[in-house]
Parts: sequence; C-alpha cells; structure tokens
Amino acid sequence: MLPFSTLEEAEAKLGRNLTAADALWFRYTVATPDSWLFCMNALFLFVILNTTTLPSLLLNVLAQATFPYLRRFKLRPFFTPLSVAFQV
Repeated sequence: MLPFSTLEEAEAKLGRNLTAADALWFRYTVATPDSWLFCMNALFLFVILNTTTLPSLLLNVLAQATFPYLRRFKLRPFFTPLSVAFQV
C-alpha cells in the first residue's frame, strides 16, 4: 500500500507533476494490498523472463537448416546443442 492517499499528496512529496504512467499506476495500486502486488509482480517477472529466451531459441532452430545466413548473428555459429537435446 502506498503512503499517499491522493494524487496531490504524491505530487507534493515528489515535488513534480505525475506522468500519465505514474497516475495510472497510482490509481491502480492505491487500494490494492501488498500481497496482491507481490503476486502480480512475481507473475509478471515469470512471464517476461520466460518469453525473453524465445528469440534465442528461434534463432537456434531456424539457423540450423532453414535460414543458414542467420548463423552470423550467433555468438558461436557452429555450436548447436538443440540437435542433441531433441533426439528421441
């Protein structure tokens, strides 16, 4: 929970006007319990940290056969651990 109950109090404490994003976040979190904010932040981090690896995975998969010119963007272009990992 925030220590401010109104937007004016928050602006006075910060010494500046709140941006649109600040005001939106303030209106959303002013009545939300800390436990809910913690759970939403944990879920947000879980989603972001798991989806940021998708471009690297796609680059590895596509660079093997479909688009060999993508290998130049890899740090180790001739290392392909996916062929070993996906063997049946």
